[in-house]
Amino acid sequence: MRVLSLGTGKIDYDLPKRLSCTWVNFEESEGGPLAKLGVPQEVYRRNCARQYPRYIEFENFTSVILFETATERKSGLHIYVFSDRIVTVNARHVMEDFRQNFFLEKRRGPASVGDCMLALVSFIFAANSKVLMKYEEETSRIEEAISGGGRLDIHHIFSLKRSINSLSKRLWRGREIVFDMMYDRMKFLELSKDEKIRMDEIFNSLLFDIHSSELLREILTDSVDVYHTILSNRINDTIRRLTVVTVVLTIIATISMVPNTIATIFGIPYFPLKADDVIFQVFGLSIMPWELILLLIFFFSVVPAAWLFLWWQGFKKESDQAQK
Repeated sequence: MRVLSLGTGKIDYDLPKRLSCTWVNFEESEGGPLAKLGVPQEVYRRNCARQYPRYIEFENFTSVILFETATERKSGLHIYVFSDRIVTVNARHVMEDFRQNFFLEKRRGPASVGDCMLALVSFIFAANSKVLMKYEEETSRIEEAISGGGRLDIHHIFSLKRSINSLSKRLWRGREIVFDMMYDRMKFLELSKDEKIRMDEIFNSLLFDIHSSELLREILTDSVDVYHTILSNRINDTIRRLTVVTVVLTIIATISMVPNTIATIFGIPYFPLKADDVIFQVFGLSIMPWELILLLIFFFSVVPAAWLFLWWQGFKKESDQAQK
């Protein structure tokens, strides 16, 4: 536990008797003492179960839950805003940065609850913007892989898309919270004019990140479609090559069938004709058995194949003209 005095910038490690003008932070394992500060344990447990940013107004305080996407912690950052103090859970590093920047470097006067809230909101959404930049880099690598004809891990793309979708939801919910803060719609929080200007900058940055996250999702969807098209073209090209191979093998088998057929027929022991026997004569030409077999093979195989080839060429030409 750490207690930051908003008046002097000093840090204590015990609860003071007077809690006004303080920023008290607990870590997640120290959530028990929240009841001493006016935060019911039931409210804290419900906030731990939430997955998206939200704020709820109570009689004496307003509960705000925000999420830093870069961390693996699922309970989020808890903020409890009172009229004269602020209580947080899991915000020790934000408190240290705020003290270093506000009191030690800039040496500004007493801090307000609005200054603390600005520091918390700025930290959360700046961290989420960095995560979004990492997602943009991964999306660019996916686009380069598709352009280069490389292989992609579809599961990785879907996982990245789910992460972007989750971040987008948190940004949308955070936008609503920042909007209500900016226009004094949140109970127990009143921002000064300068604080509203800074909150407006955070709001505009949020809008930009939301637009970027939606654009990344569209790019990933289009990338998957393009990759599927590339795979389909590769499959069609493979089928085309296999068809050529099949045709060549069929031609070879047909050519080799002729001598095999002749050898098979004349290899029959009790075949009545011999290869040099004359079956009949046409215009003074003697037709032998093997010549007749060749003519029959030619008539029943080559002639139909040639006719089918010519028919297919005509059909293909008509189809191309119809498409034009």
